[in-house]
Amino acid sequence: APQGTNGRAAFHITSTAPVVAYDIYPYGGGRSALTSATLLLPTTSWGDNYIAVSAFGNGLPIGSAPVLSIVGHQDGTSVTISPKVAITGGNGVAGTPAGTPATYTVGKGQVLQFVQAQALDGSVIQSSVPVGVWGGMTSLGIEACCADSAHQQIPPIRALGSEYAGVRFPHPYHGIQG
Repeated sequence: APQGTNGRAAFHITSTAPVVAYDIYPYGGGRSALTSATLLLPTTSWGDNYIAVSAFGNGLPIGSAPVLSIVGHQDGTSVTISPKVAITGGNGVAGTPAGTPATYTVGKGQVLQFVQAQALDGSVIQSSVPVGVWGGMTSLGIEACCADSAHQQIPPIRALGSEYAGVRFPHPYHGIQG
C-alpha cells in the first residue's frame, strides 16, 4: 500500500478576497460513482496538535484502507505521531510499534501519507509548527456497488468544543388530527 512522502505537492490557493474552498476527489472530473469532498480550512486555522481520524475505521469493505495525510506549511516541520496501532513503514518512512512515538520531517507543501490496514484513529499528532491533517479511506462502498474513496480535513484540537447546542426539529404532524 502507498505510504510515506509520495513526492506530490499539495495545492496552495491564495486569494485577494475571502473565499470558501472545497476539494473534490477525483480531481478534474474523473469517473466516479461517488465523489469525496471536504471544506478546506485556511492555513491560518491549522494547528500543531491533532487526534487522527479516518473515514470508517479498519478497511471495510475488504480491500480498502484507512488514510491519514499530513501537509506541511513550512519547510523543516517536525511531526510526531504517538500511534495507537503500529505504523507500517514504507516508501522511505520508518514504521514504529503501537505506543512508540515516531517523528517525521515535512517541507512546505509536502504530503506525509499513511495508508495501512490498521486505522491510526485516536493517535496523537504533534507538530513543531501548524500543519493540515486529513483522514479518509481508500474505498467506501454503497451496498454491493460503487466503491470510491472518502476524506475529510480534520480540525486541530484547539478548534474542538466540549459543549454543543442541539435544536429539536418540530414534528411535521404536530397538532394535526387524523
